[in-house]
Amino acid sequence: MSKLQVLSLTLLLVGLLALGSGLAAEESQGTSALWSVEGCWIKLEVHSPANLGTITGPGQVIESTGNPVALTTNCGKWVLEIEATDVKAPISAEEVLEDFEWRVGECPSGVTCQDTYVNFPGLNERMTAAEPKHEIFEAKFGMDYRYTSDMHDLPGDYRVELLYTVTTP
Repeated sequence: MSKLQVLSLTLLLVGLLALGSGLAAEESQGTSALWSVEGCWIKLEVHSPANLGTITGPGQVIESTGNPVALTTNCGKWVLEIEATDVKAPISAEEVLEDFEWRVGECPSGVTCQDTYVNFPGLNERMTAAEPKHEIFEAKFGMDYRYTSDMHDLPGDYRVELLYTVTTP
């Protein structure tokens, strides 16, 4: 093979390689998926009605303990409050609330809870049940309720309607 033929063959191969690599191409381009979260959201789960039992005489204490309340939020600072919104009883709401008490019996770590029994000062008056010491996004509580009977209790059914509220700053 002559030098001219080798040179022509080499140029032909180089041309074919260049042409072949020009057939395959690739291009990439990035993009994003965007969204925003406006404000705090809260999921609050409260137990079904708690049955304290039956009173058979004055001075008797009946209670229901460990009633579950759970909250989940995307805002780590919050306040869990409780209030009595209504009383159904054969005696006045004031008399019932004097003898009805509540507390947070089971309190998660890192949360300040009302861990001693207290009475409601009246209807529709919120009381702080729990507040985190630092950001906590999920908490489970065990609520306790008790009633101490006295000579003013009349026969019949008693019911205290409770409302739990979670607020975020």
